[in-house]
Amino acid sequence: MMCERESGVAVLLTVAVSADPAFQVAVGARAERVADYRRAFHWWQKMASARGWRLLVVESSGCGEDEFISLMGAQESVEFYAYTPNPGSSARGKGAVEADMVDLAVERLMASGFAGTLYKVTGRLIVGNAATLFQDVGDAAFVCRGLMDFRRVDVRCFGGSVSVWRDELFGLSGAINENSGGDYGDLVASRLVDARNCRRISLGRFAMRPYIEGRSGTRGNSYGGRWSKVTSRLLGPLEGLLAGIAAKKSV
Repeated sequence: MMCERESGVAVLLTVAVSADPAFQVAVGARAERVADYRRAFHWWQKMASARGWRLLVVESSGCGEDEFISLMGAQESVEFYAYTPNPGSSARGKGAVEADMVDLAVERLMASGFAGTLYKVTGRLIVGNAATLFQDVGDAAFVCRGLMDFRRVDVRCFGGSVSVWRDELFGLSGAINENSGGDYGDLVASRLVDARNCRRISLGRFAMRPYIEGRSGTRGNSYGGRWSKVTSRLLGPLEGLLAGIAAKKSV
């Protein structure tokens, strides 16, 4: 008997509780990283529970599920998966590792019969208007933020049909090499644009600017705050216009 296909929304948080010594990061102290992840995780767990979303965590620094639950102070069960980066991916950069982490989540979702929309979010960040932005986009569709010509995608927060993740974005790690300029966001954009141009998918923009809050582990700069909200309000209509134009150009 075939299992029933599950639609809806799933959110993936990519997490590295401890800094990988192979990468240069601004936030390396474990206590600081735990505090950042804990704040974001609590927010996402509450949001997912309220909206009926699946919430997945893929962790890449050797932190086990029990330790993660303890560190986060999780009050509910966690759909947790541990990933051990292979030396080849680590050598090619954080983007290659992150692509592998996303692949693991996609595999687990597909195996469970999930056929809805997966949004990937950097685990230390919050998307304040996720309740509005994160919708089930249907089959063969994808939404993101990016440059006007989609030469690059903002991989802090993007998502689409799990079938698109599987068919268009699976196995990207081997093609990413940050040592020679091969960036995750650039490659994602290239694959999505190619799929759109070949009429395999509908590619659009978020209907409004994601309100991203938190701290970058790589650079240490903070997102959010009063000025960010003012900027988001000013640029929100422009992003909505771009989304409308993109929708007309998509399949």
